[in-house]
Order: sequence, then C-alpha cells, then structure tokens
Amino acid sequence: MNQKTAKPLLNRILARVSKCFDQETVKKLAVLRLDEASTAMIERLAEKSTEGTLTPEERDEYLAIVSVMDFVGILQIQARRRLETRRRATVS
Repeated sequence: MNQKTAKPLLNRILARVSKCFDQETVKKLAVLRLDEASTAMIERLAEKSTEGTLTPEERDEYLAIVSVMDFVGILQIQARRRLETRRRATVS
C-alpha cells in the first residue's frame, strides 16, 4: 500500500476509533499539545533532515515521530469534528 492510499484508509480507521472516545477524552485530545522539549527535539530532527545530516538512527526516529504525529493529528481532527457537531446540535 502506498502513501496515497494509506492516508484515506488511516482516516477511515481512526474515524471509527475516535467514536469509541467519551466526551472528556475527545475534549482533551482536541487541545493536546506537545511539551517544549519534544517540540524542540522534533524541530532539530526536521532541520537535520532538511540539511541531509540525519544519522540512520535519527532518520528512523524522525520517520516514526512523523508517523505518530500524523496518527495523532487525524485523531485530533476527528475529535474537533465531534465537538463541533455536538456544539451545533446544542445551538440548534
């Protein structure tokens, strides 16, 4: 499976997973942010990636981080959509 087909499939899978979350989990996930140390480390790895100076170990770590961030990002989108849908339902 290539990157182009994997992303829509991941979206569909995570949409189903996100329906398992209670309202409190959805709220927390929607606003989840990385701590400063993690953000700084990711920025350093991203810079080294752009420069082409990552070691093989750093490259593996960076690719894993990017994958996890994609995963969490999709879950956050799903959580925000659920919150917005609920907000609209209560306003109507």
